[in-house]
Amino acid sequence: MNSTLLDLLTKQILAALPSEKRELYQFIEHAEEKLAQKAKSKDQFIQLLVRHSPYKQAAEHFCMTYDQTARLMQEIEHEVNTKLDSQTRNIKWMDYTKKMNVENTYYFLFKQ
Repeated sequence: MNSTLLDLLTKQILAALPSEKRELYQFIEHAEEKLAQKAKSKDQFIQLLVRHSPYKQAAEHFCMTYDQTARLMQEIEHEVNTKLDSQTRNIKWMDYTKKMNVENTYYFLFKQ
């Protein structure tokens, strides 16, 4: 499946989550992304994750314990992955490029 389509579906699933779950997920993902951009290697990324734990930051930010944060994030990831699996099994990707007859342009229809 196309990574752009997967990103779009994931964003839709996240947007539909209750705000508490969505905000926690986005907080942690954003913190991890910032660390990934700073890292020059996998090892350095892991070191940054340990030193500046996004889960610990989220726990403090959302007034939760580390364990509560980790459990809730695990629950959110499971929910997102389950919904994403379900949607990708049911989605159809149809290429209408030839029917539209426009040069240098591609047309796709995604049907769920």
